[in-house]
Amino acid sequence: MNIKQKNINIHSVSITLTSSIKDAMKNLMESGERVVLVLDDRNVLNGILTDGDLRKSLLEGYNLETLVSECMNKNPIVMPIDANNQDILFKMSANNLSHIPLIDSSGKVIELRVRPSTKIRKIDNTVVIMAGGEGIRLRPLTDKMPKPLLKIKDKAMLEIILDQFIMQGFYNFILTINYKKDMIKNYFGDGSRLGVNISYIEEEIPMGTAGSLSFLKSFTAPLIVMNADILTKANFLDILNHHDKLKNTDITMVVKPHEYKISYGVVSHENGRITGLEEKPVKTYHFNAGIYVLSENALKEIPNEYFDMTMLVEKMIDKGKQSSMFVLNDYWLDIGQMHDFKKANEDFNLVFDDK
Repeated sequence: MNIKQKNINIHSVSITLTSSIKDAMKNLMESGERVVLVLDDRNVLNGILTDGDLRKSLLEGYNLETLVSECMNKNPIVMPIDANNQDILFKMSANNLSHIPLIDSSGKVIELRVRPSTKIRKIDNTVVIMAGGEGIRLRPLTDKMPKPLLKIKDKAMLEIILDQFIMQGFYNFILTINYKKDMIKNYFGDGSRLGVNISYIEEEIPMGTAGSLSFLKSFTAPLIVMNADILTKANFLDILNHHDKLKNTDITMVVKPHEYKISYGVVSHENGRITGLEEKPVKTYHFNAGIYVLSENALKEIPNEYFDMTMLVEKMIDKGKQSSMFVLNDYWLDIGQMHDFKKANEDFNLVFDDK
């Protein structure tokens, strides 16, 4: 989702500390915006007034001649001028902001960004993110830090995943944790910092990629389950809708296509006779992308012991239950080894800065 691009002359939406509420209201009417920036003579931000702030000030007894310095928000939310669009949009969504000033290192306002008018529909389905692994293949990075908190371009890997869900309307999350679990709980808390609900399933021993789901007590199904070491631009609503449209489907596995080119001519034969020849064919395979949608029926099949998601899929197939796959063509990266971690940092600005 893109942030609305609108050329706003900073001076057309700014006033000074010596301005009055009357001046601020006049500015709002003339600019057509819903915010006024209070700047000094160097364009350094002193505060912000929204149309709501002005109405509240008058109701509280301030008059039109009151200086804005008495009623402005002196600690507004701002972001650095080099912030990417994804982070800006997320900050606006999480704090219900219509505008956000972008400032340089000296506090000078360089740009005013406007939030898109499109309202994000809230999705009640619960999302479970499996974040209990030790990240052994990423040592020594994970010796003192759990893998989900490793930074990709200054943001925790798991926070990037949550951002992607939140911007699509999801707000109910469960994190399954084990290795260095207190660090993860202290970082995300109950989710209020992100404007969402986060609860936890705490493993005492490793339970695989599905075993801990047996502890689920309350959730809204179908349930989305995802590994915490995946970066993707997947449209989770599309995945959920795909699962819902296939009636009686108990489990949907998201798969990623992978093409493999054979460097030789491939011979087809039967009873020692050549029946065909295909020169350097390209074969397409589909691999497990670590994202699933589960019905309540599938969850009932998970035992309270070590159990992997692939074991669940095999169990459902053996029982004749309906399983489906969703082919993902969007960006996807499994951060399993050090070269994957390096690639994630190289890809981030290009992939996640939605300009």
